[in-house]
Amino acid sequence: MDEEESLSIWLSGLMYKAGFSSANARIQSAMASGMEDVLSFLLKSDSLRVFGSYADGWGSCLDKLDGSIEPSSDIDVTVMSGRQPIHPVVDAQLEANCQAEHMLAEYKDGHVFFRIKPNFSIEKSKLGMVDAFDIIVALDCCSYPSIELLQDGYRTRTGRASCMPERIIELLRAEVFGDSPKCHAVAASPPNLPAGSCMRVSTTLLERSVMQNLTDIQGQFFIIVKFLIKRVLSDIGLKTYIAKNLLFYMLDETPVEKWQTGSHLIELVRTSLEILVEMMESTDSEDACMKHFFLRDANVYFKKDHKKKAEIVASVKQTLVKIHEEIGKFADSLTELPVGGMQFHALFSLHLLAEVHIAAATGTERDAIISAFGEVRDAHVAVSEVPTEDSLDSHLKKLLKQISELPDCVRVSKDWLKALAYLRVGKSLDAAAEAFQFSISKGMRCPAEGPEVQFDGAKSAILGMLQEPNPLRLQLRDGKIVACTLENELTPLAKLIAAMRDGTVPSVANVFTEMLQSTPLLPMLINYRKVEQPRALSELRNFTRHLRTIVTSFSPASLIEDDID
Repeated sequence: MDEEESLSIWLSGLMYKAGFSSANARIQSAMASGMEDVLSFLLKSDSLRVFGSYADGWGSCLDKLDGSIEPSSDIDVTVMSGRQPIHPVVDAQLEANCQAEHMLAEYKDGHVFFRIKPNFSIEKSKLGMVDAFDIIVALDCCSYPSIELLQDGYRTRTGRASCMPERIIELLRAEVFGDSPKCHAVAASPPNLPAGSCMRVSTTLLERSVMQNLTDIQGQFFIIVKFLIKRVLSDIGLKTYIAKNLLFYMLDETPVEKWQTGSHLIELVRTSLEILVEMMESTDSEDACMKHFFLRDANVYFKKDHKKKAEIVASVKQTLVKIHEEIGKFADSLTELPVGGMQFHALFSLHLLAEVHIAAATGTERDAIISAFGEVRDAHVAVSEVPTEDSLDSHLKKLLKQISELPDCVRVSKDWLKALAYLRVGKSLDAAAEAFQFSISKGMRCPAEGPEVQFDGAKSAILGMLQEPNPLRLQLRDGKIVACTLENELTPLAKLIAAMRDGTVPSVANVFTEMLQSTPLLPMLINYRKVEQPRALSELRNFTRHLRTIVTSFSPASLIEDDID
């Protein structure tokens, strides 16, 4: 075994200790699916989808995999419009199987020319939410464009038979050729067209079929490549999606034996960066980085205002020269996880709202409720901060004292914060198991041995943990949510979501007023991290206005590209 293979095995071992395993990834994906169910119930909509790296299970945090979402990442919530499906038309030629109710739109370079309002982001720094969200509006497409990987006689980029695992190929076939493919398009324009002028055909569900079926080593490879693109090559214009696109090409072209142990990890990373350089140098376009893996007629572009392509290529080549040094930086960034479960970080704000709602319903004084909310906010900020004291024990003692002073009306949030405090200083939750009253605080344990963790089983267990005595008080029937503490708290938002489906156009002023009157907890959540109240309300008003304009934003663009404004 040579030095690089030994280094690769050592690195893989460190990543296991930081939680980077397929079992943990499946649990996080199950958490995202459970969150999707809760949001869909609260917003009275079956059109919401939780996508992105959090739902994929890999990449929402690059220093550990424990259910957390790093500050520069977010959760993608996609709202399916419910309008008539788009029928992508190639070269303005109508297809015989196009149904009359479908909306025709020219398809080119992975995009359909159909005008839509750009996406809207709820940023953690602006609204003070515990996690940041991207609100993405999507329109159904009647079918996927041609997926070269699934065509008879397919050969890889290098002219060889595909190495893509057969189990993944079957999942992809079921999605693309099934009775009800879920292909959709989202707001995104190529560099040469204005925002909102067209939509990009999304392959998110195809990507999910891959990401949720990665082995430990394949997932670890992806995390390293994403680290290099996001942290080392961060200022030259490479999108983090490029890491995922490279993963797909590597799965397609790499023999299965290379993925069986961690001994080839650094070799695989090097090969992926060489592929990136090769693809960048193969096109004359200054804005195009590489070909999209699933849509080979489409480009994956650099970020706007990227550096010159020659500079980007030079930076990637320099990273290849220093690959061991850069991977050493990645290894130093990893956080070894204490023995404990995957944490439900993304659900913390909903739990807090549920507890405050319950306190209000039982007649507790409003001022006391607001005070409790503020005190929990302060404690959560304290727990989230990196310890600066020399003694971690002293820091933990200080946090636990602050948490102990929270009122009993938020006892689950107290319990949860206590668990986060232990984890923040690297303490095992098992060592203080008697300190926690609620299973949600300890998260969900991924067994080191025994049967393989399955997605469906993990999701069932997660939803079960959100029933009594959890403040959300989910009631389940046949695995579906039928009741929840907060089910009437988000009615105004539910009305906006419904408007996207039925075409009504509610007044921004009326909806905003209704939000403030019928959902008194919402402004409190928005002001969670002491954002100035006028600015917080302004952001809420903008968010309301944006969702309202989405209702009237769908207008078919011409089938002729020259007519696009």
